[in-house]
Amino acid sequence: MKMSKIEFGERTLILNYREKAGLFTVKRRKKLYPADIEYISIETCVERIWFRTYLSEKINIKTKRMANKVTYYGIAEFADFQDYKNGLRIFASLHNVTLRDRVTF
Repeated sequence: MKMSKIEFGERTLILNYREKAGLFTVKRRKKLYPADIEYISIETCVERIWFRTYLSEKINIKTKRMANKVTYYGIAEFADFQDYKNGLRIFASLHNVTLRDRVTF
């Protein structure tokens, strides 16, 4: 069974993501509380897969505990992407987290 990239709890977000560490890619799992999150942004982007470009969306989650943002792309996470966006919108409104929703289409 495929593991969900973003899991929603009552008070927490659990992020499953991949991070580059030198030449290798490492799987990470972080538990975040609302006080740890600086902002969540949902915006349009252009994704490039092989030699084609696609208009898509991405989710950026910037935290106080990590130097880099965690990014999820719409085409790569196509099956669950709408659920992630809706869940993050609800989570941000319940816990007073800054949400930058810049989706134009």
